[in-house]
Amino acid sequence: MSETTPAHFFDGRTSKRHPATLTCERNGRIRIEATGLEREYPVAEVRIGPRVGSIPHSLYFPDGAKCELVDDDFLRRLSAEQGRAGAALTLHVLESRLGYALVAVVLTAIVVWGALSFGVPALAKQAAFALPESATLALGQGALKALDHTLFSPSELGKATQSRIRQHFMAITRKAGGSYPYRLEFRKGGIAEANAFALPSGIVVMTDELVRLAQNDDELIAVLAHELGHLVHRHAMRHVLQDSGVALLLAAIVGDVTSITSLAGALPAILVQLKYSRAFELEADDYALHYLRAESIPVQNFASLLARLQGDAGKDDRGYLSTHPPTRERIERIERINP
Repeated sequence: MSETTPAHFFDGRTSKRHPATLTCERNGRIRIEATGLEREYPVAEVRIGPRVGSIPHSLYFPDGAKCELVDDDFLRRLSAEQGRAGAALTLHVLESRLGYALVAVVLTAIVVWGALSFGVPALAKQAAFALPESATLALGQGALKALDHTLFSPSELGKATQSRIRQHFMAITRKAGGSYPYRLEFRKGGIAEANAFALPSGIVVMTDELVRLAQNDDELIAVLAHELGHLVHRHAMRHVLQDSGVALLLAAIVGDVTSITSLAGALPAILVQLKYSRAFELEADDYALHYLRAESIPVQNFASLLARLQGDAGKDDRGYLSTHPPTRERIERIERINP
């Protein structure tokens, strides 16, 4: 049985609109009748355009002509004839219903949250261990230059003190293994105060203020082992890559390509202002505690220095506490470990 619906026909040569009648015939053809014209096309050659909001559907014909119509039942019949089961109409219904739109927004938010919370960190971890050594060296050197120009000044520690601590550091790196060209640098911290952190290139920076705050070398060894834990697990590079992944994902969503091009130049600044996640901190703590136990060094040394740093800074946004946030939970966790 044929089905008929009113429509507006455009011949594809002029912009004139012709009132017309569309008939979907049983023989697999669609017939158009208007004043002074009659045309037929195979149903299989008719393209059904998507309907947006209240704008009518458009049917496009192989000779460039088109029809506009709003009869959804007719379009369902035509879609069925083409074997598409009304996909375009179904999409229009989903787009035009507020409830469906809200569900789509919620699902999109869940997908984005999942990508940021799990997908990006997982990819960043894989990429951090796959990056060539030249990339990590360039990042670390750039960050150290930035620090030297903005925060640090040359160390005032005596050569004997530096040599003694470097010996401890080299002992830890021998146990760490890996391909890093490990190096310990001393700087006067200034406004950075008592601080130590690892750069992706294998450089660990320790300030004079932190050395003077420590009551014995075992406390400094605990800090150095903690920083080696960050290097072994590639925390700095993973952090940078996660930030890069978030920036790239947001750029893809909002179309802001400038965030991609500006990211490369901002990498040294990201490293300078690096603040590790709780998971990264605990992973580095565990690495340090494992080393201390293996060397029969009381783990209380680590907790004591963290507590002294917390009391010395007076608040959690200065010195070592700003880049390695030591919550009371973290200190208590260390204190519970038996030497």
